Amino acid sequence: MTLGAPLTGLALAGFVLIGLGASNIVPVLFSAAGRQSVMPPALAIAAVTTVGYAGILLGPALLDLSPRSRACPPHSSCWPR
Repeated sequence: MTLGAPLTGLALAGFVLIGLGASNIVPVLFSAAGRQSVMPPALAIAAVTTVGYAGILLGPALLDLSPRSRACPPHSSCWPR
């Protein structure tokens, strides 16, 4: 059981929707980075990729700092065992 969704199917559907959204926006961002004229296209695509990887690395850490995590310490009874 996940903390956000009590039903496994609901959690799986959420992951599928996030994947569908990301798979549609990433090519749009890369093509927009290649078409812009402020910096060379190769550097712009590298910058977009760097921001994407930073989001993957920092996202879980930032979610861990959320108020819900502070209200529910790791060794308390509200975490599944």
